[in-house]
Amino acid sequence: MREILSVAAEWARAGEAFAVATLVGVRGSGPRELGASMIVSADGRAFGNVSGGCVEGAVFTECQEALETGRASLQTYGISDGDALAVGLTCGGIVDVLVRPVLPGSDAARDLLLVAERDRAGLPVAVVLEIPPGPGAGPRFDRGDMWVMTPDTRNLPRSNCGPEGLEEPPEPAEPAGLSQFNRGEVSMAGRATRDLPRLKGWGEDRGGGEAKGWGEDAAVLSGEDGGSYLVIPFGSAPRLIVVGAVEFSVALARLGAALGFAVTVVDPRDVFASPERFPQAEVVVDWPDRYLRRTRIDAHTAICVLSHDPRFDVPALRLALASPAGYVGAMGSRRTHDDRLRRLGEAGVAASAIDRLRSPIGLDLGGRTPDETALSILAEIVAVRHGASGRPLRERDGPVHAPVSSAASLSAR
Repeated sequence: MREILSVAAEWARAGEAFAVATLVGVRGSGPRELGASMIVSADGRAFGNVSGGCVEGAVFTECQEALETGRASLQTYGISDGDALAVGLTCGGIVDVLVRPVLPGSDAARDLLLVAERDRAGLPVAVVLEIPPGPGAGPRFDRGDMWVMTPDTRNLPRSNCGPEGLEEPPEPAEPAGLSQFNRGEVSMAGRATRDLPRLKGWGEDRGGGEAKGWGEDAAVLSGEDGGSYLVIPFGSAPRLIVVGAVEFSVALARLGAALGFAVTVVDPRDVFASPERFPQAEVVVDWPDRYLRRTRIDAHTAICVLSHDPRFDVPALRLALASPAGYVGAMGSRRTHDDRLRRLGEAGVAASAIDRLRSPIGLDLGGRTPDETALSILAEIVAVRHGASGRPLRERDGPVHAPVSSAASLSAR
């Protein structure tokens, strides 16, 4: 859903009517993840997709109908359907798409504005959609109830969330408030016609005080009322920290930003580390190890050391390999790699930590240019995030897309 938020907010602020189609169920192989969304305006403009092009034509028609009737609907598309050839879903899976109208000045429009503003500000927020038990489920499901959850819901003013614009949302409350969702103590920001039932599995403690839900993939959860609900969390974007403002870093920052990473480039040399060279990234002029000590690093962070300078590499890698970063890689030849391993060992880095290092960095694509090298590096990062092998698909058996489960994955945002 994140990919349509900025356009949806623009349309809502302009007082336009539009419909939102969201992928709420996948059985078997499916080309898109749960929560993928498409929006269609009353005058026929469309943005986003729910299936990578397979069923968009049919979904477009359903969105237009939702705008005419003002009612939400659940649509199911599959290869076994009689109209499968016309729809175009050839991957062999079955997908459920929830279509909801968003009318000017409505609660749905205000809620989408709220979600877009919080996501833009990097504040946690989650959308919850009730999934009808099937097409034609009845008047209750015609409303297409949607709830917006935040850790600090009670601190969010709703009076400023109209089509005329939003004020900047407040800073989030204490992270411990996440556990309140499991106890049902936080009121919903949305204005659905009924309270959201307690969701089984949402907000539960994983151990170590980490509440389940924020920063995970979308997931279908069961409510205590027996219903099914799609939860789409918006945590902060995954981070890509690039050490060294070299030419390869320029390409890596550009491509990383295109893939949705929040990119930071750090280098103590201001002649190289400049916003003009890295317009898509946060640029930090500082020693990399000093920056890594003070910045936020989590399992959704990738750290790429491209500096080719032991003064930068070794101190930065000592901290990176001791951090919870999900990916740590370093550029260099095999000779440079061997020398780097020796220096890390002499610096007291444990062998188990050194084993985490992806060096030489990237997948073997054979390219040499900065853009080709950046593609190689990001291909490896994406494979690691999703637990994939990076092998050609033709060498694998089974479905191209891994089956979507109802349990959320913590490995990818």
